[in-house]
Amino acid sequence: MLKDHLDWDELMKAPRCAGGHSSIMHVLFKDAKVIEHYIQDDYQGDEAFIYFLNDEYILVTDYFGSCSGCDAWEDATNEEVETLCTQLANNAHRFDTIGELIHFLDFTVNEDSAAYYAERSTSIPLSKKLKENIVLMRDINIDNLLN
Repeated sequence: MLKDHLDWDELMKAPRCAGGHSSIMHVLFKDAKVIEHYIQDDYQGDEAFIYFLNDEYILVTDYFGSCSGCDAWEDATNEEVETLCTQLANNAHRFDTIGELIHFLDFTVNEDSAAYYAERSTSIPLSKKLKENIVLMRDINIDNLLN
């Protein structure tokens, strides 16, 4: 279970404030690498992070607000942080390949009427960033082969 990989030491030290939760999301899982993320550039909105952990790609989405009335992280207690982080882990999507993840972002999210709103609002920009990185890495590999 992903909740077994939550980095409680780091999460309990992370700032608890409204707004984008980048500092929390970057330390969500022990030994995970954030390979891409997207945060809406506004005072409130959605965010998505893709982690690589134990040979899997993990997609976590969340919503952030601008005040304690619309953002659960604002002044959250330790117990509330545990609940919030466990929910993030339990709602995460897991993929064996980056191709499966991109397919999910490009097609499944937009066809699934039950998809969580943050998944819909972040899927297109996140997929675009992933594809741009794949092209960049391919070009670097080709350059390395030619040199």
